[in-house]
Amino acid sequence: MRVLMVARRSAIEERITTLNQLRHICMTADEPIRQRFEGLTPIQLTKKAAALKPRRTDAVRYATLLTIRTLGQRVRSLRLETRELDAALKPLITATAPGLLAVFGVGFEIAARLLVAAGGQPRTTPQRSGVGAPLRRRADPRVFGQDDPASVEPRR
Repeated sequence: MRVLMVARRSAIEERITTLNQLRHICMTADEPIRQRFEGLTPIQLTKKAAALKPRRTDAVRYATLLTIRTLGQRVRSLRLETRELDAALKPLITATAPGLLAVFGVGFEIAARLLVAAGGQPRTTPQRSGVGAPLRRRADPRVFGQDDPASVEPRR
């Protein structure tokens, strides 16, 4: 589950980065290209960009449109990758902690994050003696500015 979440998170981060690059290329392109992609939602921008078929008329225009198409196709590909990873995660989460999904507001992503944070265990780990147990020693009185430890009365 942990490795699937790593791949999922990386695909989402890369998709966001690529979408930002796509927007910036569209905003800084020549006026006719900029107007073509102005005011579109991210989904609309991705669809329109991925469907481009640039022609080799002007070298700068062709390079810009080719870049826009490439970035649009990459965003679409990363979105599909995220969906595939989600499809692989859902049965694992359902099998590991079905009750967790019944909690209001906990979907597959939150459930996966919680399970990864818990080490993939749906139950709590019993406390082992010595590990994580609180220390039961008295503090050294010299630390608190007292020179003679014998003069300090024990706590009750």
